[in-house]
Amino acid sequence: MSGGVLGRADLLRALAATDPAAEEDVLDLLGFERTASAAMPAPIAPVAAPEVPLPPPSIEAGELRPTPFWRAEAFAVRPEDAPLEPRGSPAATSITWDIGPTERPVLQLLAPWRELLPKLRHLIATGAPVGEVDVDRVVAALCRGRQLDPLPRECQRRWPRDLHVIVDRSDRLIPFWDDQDVLVAALRTLMPGQRVRVARVDETLDDPWFAESGETHIPPEPRGVVLALGDLGCIDGDRSPVGDWWGALGRRIAAAGCRTAALLPVPLARCPDHLRRVWNAVPWEHAGPSIPQDQASRRRRADRLLGLLSSSVRIEPGLLRAVRRALPPGEADAGTEADVWQHRDIASRHPVAATPHREALQRMSSIGQEEHALVREALRHRHRWRQGLPREIWFLEVIGLPAAVRK
Repeated sequence: MSGGVLGRADLLRALAATDPAAEEDVLDLLGFERTASAAMPAPIAPVAAPEVPLPPPSIEAGELRPTPFWRAEAFAVRPEDAPLEPRGSPAATSITWDIGPTERPVLQLLAPWRELLPKLRHLIATGAPVGEVDVDRVVAALCRGRQLDPLPRECQRRWPRDLHVIVDRSDRLIPFWDDQDVLVAALRTLMPGQRVRVARVDETLDDPWFAESGETHIPPEPRGVVLALGDLGCIDGDRSPVGDWWGALGRRIAAAGCRTAALLPVPLARCPDHLRRVWNAVPWEHAGPSIPQDQASRRRRADRLLGLLSSSVRIEPGLLRAVRRALPPGEADAGTEADVWQHRDIASRHPVAATPHREALQRMSSIGQEEHALVREALRHRHRWRQGLPREIWFLEVIGLPAAVRK
């Protein structure tokens, strides 16, 4: 091996050690010759240094730093039936929070069916002539000297044969989505043999869209009816582009020879006059006492309703409706729900439940200023709507309430 640790001479020396008689023959074959090797100098023994003793280490006593862990100083056996009391407040009582609600949450619709049915019949029903002559109309025409050709006949109001329902699923109307679904299902049941088509519109669509066929909305045949379930854009203000879009759609439907109708989930006073006329709009909820609809008044009502939901980590649309109706009549309306849903303190507007901003949970503390009976009613609805949820949610909301309300 050239360049290795062992050379050829070392190999020869190892070979000679096994067979000394062959050493000379191997030297001649490899071309080596024997020479006297220089004596290796003897290794120099190291001189031991005198041992010097090291000075003993000095330990300086100082102030001990506080330890970051706890240390048990005493032990005691706690009786099983003894209540848990925080240290420093022996009179404090524990909070009972693990008793789940026994009542199921109930969805309160904007209007019960017994109120909504006559309103719908007046709104979308069409008149169909029957066989008998309408004597009253004949007499009235003759008294005015009008010609009777043909003779007027009595009319009977019937459900339309061609009904298109436009459902507005915009985010601002999430508190009313359940009402829309229930009404659409009722209309399909009421008119099973009629043609009921449902179109959807929201912020992302330029025209209403039929989910069943994937087509954009085309007005029905002449004498058909188009029913809108939405606010016609009036929640965003009188001069919003959404309101202009609804006005243009209503005029296009009327030009096709069809009737327009609209159920407004907000008070009729919030809808501009021109939209009310184009769509023949009526309020969805029974109109209560008249209350101001200026922006400042609406904001105060929304702040109060949101205050009754202080410390709520989630606000379901049904819970919002129940707490709003717990207020005395004339102090909130259905539009207040939409104002709360668009409130600046709402971080997420999911259809299942809205989520307030974390820093707003403590700011919404006006519940302590309300009457005792109203607070109890609001908390009862909140407890009912926590059924089926982890009990830690209810506990978190309880400890976030003001001390006077928490009792």
